[in-house]
Amino acid sequence: MISECSACRLHKTAKKFVFARGNPNASVTFVGEAPGPLENEQGVPFVGPAGALFWMLLAEVDFDESTVYVSNICKCLPTDDGRRFRKPRPDEVAACTFKWTFPELRALPNLRVLVAVGGVAASAILGREVAITRERGRVFRSEFCDQIIPILHPSYLLRQGENPELMRLTREDLKLVRTLVDEVEYKYRVSPKIAGRQARGLEMLGCRQGETPQGGTTGTPVNVKSPVLPSDPTI
Repeated sequence: MISECSACRLHKTAKKFVFARGNPNASVTFVGEAPGPLENEQGVPFVGPAGALFWMLLAEVDFDESTVYVSNICKCLPTDDGRRFRKPRPDEVAACTFKWTFPELRALPNLRVLVAVGGVAASAILGREVAITRERGRVFRSEFCDQIIPILHPSYLLRQGENPELMRLTREDLKLVRTLVDEVEYKYRVSPKIAGRQARGLEMLGCRQGETPQGGTTGTPVNVKSPVLPSDPTI
């Protein structure tokens, strides 16, 4: 059981092991960085102010807990004193991804679109250092999925005062995620609702009727221009 894990030092200060929430049969999975203090208390990922913003942004593109799967790279609160959050260290990320997160992703039966929420998650999933403000909104491939999209973390958006331009870019990235998910679900479960949503999503990305976004490779954006933003060493 994960509650018996002692793979890294974080188990010594964790109150709760925070695994995942949502629908494990969903086509899309969102993977964040690590639980914060509130998640450490409640045992559920993406709660508190950052979680509220996260779910609000997802609702805008018609996602909810029944249609997505949500997890974190690290399952325990990264902390030195048992209370205050800090960025997870490389050995903690390595221990948790090897034992928990990577097997978790491999086990998801319908994973078609993987969203890396923040730089820590994107770097772990892609196996290299990711400059999240430069590489957000692009589509990458890895062993876990052919469509991986890094986005800005909601905690970063809050630290930036919900800057209108950053919020706009994040909404743009989530529209891309919505379109890619609809494209996948259209192939497997055709319905008027999904077909109509797919058509609207493709229009948002500037595609003509009958066209679809082309699959990307590492470093290649998919029909979305990603402006270079000032880097933030805390994400």
